[in-house]
Amino acid sequence: MTTVVAMAAMPRRMTLEEYEAHPWGDEKVELVRGEVRMTPAPGLAHSRIVRNVFRILDRFVLERGLGEVFGDATGYVIPGLPHTMRVPDVSFVRAGRLQEEAPHRGAAQVAPDLAVEVLSPSETWTAVMEKVDDLFAGGTATLWVVDARRRRVEVLTPLGGRATVAEGGTLDGGDVLPGLAVPVADLFVGVAREP
Repeated sequence: MTTVVAMAAMPRRMTLEEYEAHPWGDEKVELVRGEVRMTPAPGLAHSRIVRNVFRILDRFVLERGLGEVFGDATGYVIPGLPHTMRVPDVSFVRAGRLQEEAPHRGAAQVAPDLAVEVLSPSETWTAVMEKVDDLFAGGTATLWVVDARRRRVEVLTPLGGRATVAEGGTLDGGDVLPGLAVPVADLFVGVAREP
């Protein structure tokens, strides 16, 4: 059963505890230093890219027993940032970093080792970079920003490392997922080029 929350009834600020107890609907909602931020549904192309990334990473990780891959329904409480929960589009956490049995409520209490953000039409680069900075502050080692319009991926690391991998190139897992090699074109299967 889906709970629908009226926008007028939703508080603009809340604590992490209030956020976790709130009956959210299907929207993607993050808490950033106590401020509630909702993201409108980004559309079919975005969803297909998220699905493609998830499938590729999940298959690689499962075959090797490296940890767990999550979709955009998994929130991460960012260590060191008060009242902040970030929700990447896709994320990977190495084996042994999460509780063996997750509680029914609440988010992961660690930052993911790898986070993937797929740019949506409603997002600004500034908002994405704020999220990137938060995830890096919490301990994320690598972040991919997938740009469907330009059909490329920005690979970012906490110490300012940045590489652009275009559609004809191959992404690698670096130190986080050694041996992973993903043709960037595979991320865009089922997504038309912009005219």
